[in-house]
Amino acid sequence: MYLPTEIYARIAEEIRAWDDRLVEEKTLVNLSAVSKSWRPEALRALWSKVVIDDKDKGSMNPRGTKGTIAMVSIIFQKEYCHYIRDLRIILEMANATEEPQYVVPGFSMEDKIIYILYNSHNLRALQIRDMAMHYSRKDENVGSMIIQSAYRCRFHQLRRLKLMLNQNDDYREPDCSKSGDALLRFLSNHPELTHLELSAENEYSLEPGGRFSRLLSNLKCFKGSPEEASILAGSSSALGSSLTDITLDIDPMDADDYDHAHWCLVRDLGLLDKPFNSVRSLVFTADCGPYLDVPMLLAIHRCFPNVDDLRGVAISPYLVNILLAETRIPNENPLPKLNSLKFDGYEIEGMHDNEWEVEEALGNLPCLFESLRTAFRSVDYMSLSRNRRPDRLHLTFDENGSVKTRERERHLDWQKRKRASSVQTDKSED
Repeated sequence: MYLPTEIYARIAEEIRAWDDRLVEEKTLVNLSAVSKSWRPEALRALWSKVVIDDKDKGSMNPRGTKGTIAMVSIIFQKEYCHYIRDLRIILEMANATEEPQYVVPGFSMEDKIIYILYNSHNLRALQIRDMAMHYSRKDENVGSMIIQSAYRCRFHQLRRLKLMLNQNDDYREPDCSKSGDALLRFLSNHPELTHLELSAENEYSLEPGGRFSRLLSNLKCFKGSPEEASILAGSSSALGSSLTDITLDIDPMDADDYDHAHWCLVRDLGLLDKPFNSVRSLVFTADCGPYLDVPMLLAIHRCFPNVDDLRGVAISPYLVNILLAETRIPNENPLPKLNSLKFDGYEIEGMHDNEWEVEEALGNLPCLFESLRTAFRSVDYMSLSRNRRPDRLHLTFDENGSVKTRERERHLDWQKRKRASSVQTDKSED
């Protein structure tokens, strides 16, 4: 039975969107052998997403090193690069040892990956990741040629980029010194990027200084540390109304020296030295904190004055006192459009003396944020078992700032937590 080409393509695309990569690929391989009508579209869908990762978690059955090497060799020898739309690479594969049947004289595994990069002209999403992030290893600069080669590429359809690199390695070209110009040139050559995630590039100097006119001009979503986010402030292009979502990855807040860690975070937010008026969603990611106090709140307001959804912060005792007194911050009206506030994460045990006062303070949040309609707090404590479900409180407010609904889920009250903590201390002393 003959079907229009569009139907073959649609069916193949639906198969590629299944949740099990192994089943997807086996099904598409079988379809490619059914007939000449099925083969082009089945191959197009099969090779549209390529994961060069021997430990890929996209399937219950990882492909493994041998299977990944075989896949790279097939793409290399049969020149399937033009099918690739989504390419994901871990740099450790550059040093993989090939079996004799896959060896091509003059081409190492790293060379084959670079060849795939250079010839994936229809790429829309690129992810390059270093499995050894944040710690040292014996083999330094693994896959450095892959990174340097990627920076030289130009993908006209690229919309999503994710770079997660090892801070202890040096991916710079010899003439780049401590400059991040190679990355900045790459970003400038891809002005249609809409989603960008950076990690570990903060050893570079990501300060465009107005030298790259098309840098991130259409960016919608950014994820990275505040240092890496400084690239947004340095862009000479008008981000305008495009940038709407920012996620800031915060180093784990040190419970032993929280005040210094908090000061560093407020300082780093100052690197974003201009307001991003179009940002509507701001998310912080950290195991503990960061705590929302007045300096933190004003720093957020200076950078993102029109945020309506704020997540990933915890409430500080100082802010609790302000809310209990139902006072406002003098001469300030922070985040006037804030609609949703979510306190979520681990807190330092004993940060608050009275959890019921915290709950009462949360009910007074509209005193600070007149547009607030919902507040959610989900809290666990670093000193207790992580198998325990966290305490949760969900409040909604009406137009007058009064509590409209209150949903509470408390699994271990504060006094019991305090006694449990004392018992643990006594046992450790014994």
